[in-house]
Amino acid sequence: MDIYTSKNTDICIFCGSRAGTDPDFMVMAADLGRQLASLGIGLVYGGGGIGLMGAVSDSVLSHGGRVTGVIPKFLTGHEISNKSAEMLVVPDMHTRKRTMFERSDAFCILPGGVGTLEEFLEIVTWRQLSVHNKPVILANWNGYWDHLIAMATGVREGGFAYGPMENLFTVVTSVAEIISTVEDELANLDPISGPRHPDLTKT
Repeated sequence: MDIYTSKNTDICIFCGSRAGTDPDFMVMAADLGRQLASLGIGLVYGGGGIGLMGAVSDSVLSHGGRVTGVIPKFLTGHEISNKSAEMLVVPDMHTRKRTMFERSDAFCILPGGVGTLEEFLEIVTWRQLSVHNKPVILANWNGYWDHLIAMATGVREGGFAYGPMENLFTVVTSVAEIISTVEDELANLDPISGPRHPDLTKT
């Protein structure tokens, strides 16, 4: 089944709440949002209304798509949330990440800062521990994540990886590759285990 005919497919986007110094990032984030909406794929994200987070979510919404933001209560008083999205207010950051995880079929990491990096490392760690087998896509736009990819290679070469790092995440360089890679990887998931609702008590 083509996942894009399903209204139940949701992709979690981790990305920066700033625009960054490369103007291409905002353009590409908006293009990704447009494509998600046009294909009927829901967006799950951290609820921000600025930076790349705002660019993706605003684009999905402006093209008639579905957006679910997950934001901890202590951030609701700040003017960073996207008021147009369906917003889930949760008690803390840990609940936020778990909620985003449980509501998503795949993950895509766009350029971002320390928070984005932490989210990427956690979701990859969970995959290494077999907590889940959902696709994890690293959008290395204009070489932004080159140093992170080199670090992952260093971990493997240093003997601290439990297997090929490429089994944990897939590197892409364009918006089009994000869509096609998620489609391919979801189509090849083990239908017995499935992509949703793993047992987080394994961690």
